[in-house]
Amino acid sequence: MDRRNEEESLASAEFAAQSFYDWGRLALYERVTGPAERVKQRELAVMNEVLRQRIDRGLRCENMIDVGTCTGRYLRWAYDRGFIRLCGIDHSADAIVYCRMNLPFSCDLRV
Repeated sequence: MDRRNEEESLASAEFAAQSFYDWGRLALYERVTGPAERVKQRELAVMNEVLRQRIDRGLRCENMIDVGTCTGRYLRWAYDRGFIRLCGIDHSADAIVYCRMNLPFSCDLRV
């Protein structure tokens, strides 16, 4: 990929990320069905399997950092499974505000 195409691709990806992270789209993402919901379910299945493997090996699971937390879906998953220290990081201040307003527990949230 030449330099111009690379810059255009990065600019396009940045625009897509900015437009995704408005308040309405964050709320919609939580309610989406169809193929996107199947992807989220597969992600959760992988997380459940990783957790099961760690527990089977006798490892404690108390802490979680969710990089690219978006709506806090995986922070909620970890909280529901007894994790104690949770941290969500996202480049979008809107996503962090969304998490603060919608997660029913306190955790460390940072931009």
